[in-house]
Amino acid sequence: MTAVQPRTITTKWELRTHDVLGNEDDGWEVNDSYIIDREYEIVLVVETVNPGKESEFFCAEPTEEQVRKAYRGIRGKLNIDGDDVHLDIYMKDGYPVGAMHCVSHKCLSPLPLDALDPLPQGIFALPEVK
Repeated sequence: MTAVQPRTITTKWELRTHDVLGNEDDGWEVNDSYIIDREYEIVLVVETVNPGKESEFFCAEPTEEQVRKAYRGIRGKLNIDGDDVHLDIYMKDGYPVGAMHCVSHKCLSPLPLDALDPLPQGIFALPEVK
């Protein structure tokens, strides 16, 4: 029997952290932004959107767990906002943690199949259904 595993895409992200002024009551203001890694690698699981339909396409995005790992295990509830290649990371109270920008791909939604990581020989995989 052939093993089945999700399709993946290897991406690289520029990670920024913010120097922040303010407080929860008065609001937060980003005073400055610092690059902490220019090519942080994240392997994303590819998902199938609208499977079997004419409008079917593939996409990928970092999970909250992958974002936490990128920011050295940051704790607390996160709010992640953005699009497929740029993410703004906030704490639950609105504190701006940082930003992630994909530097390896112009677009992660939709993804062409030829952009996906190659599979090891003998492995058959389909993108995960969303």
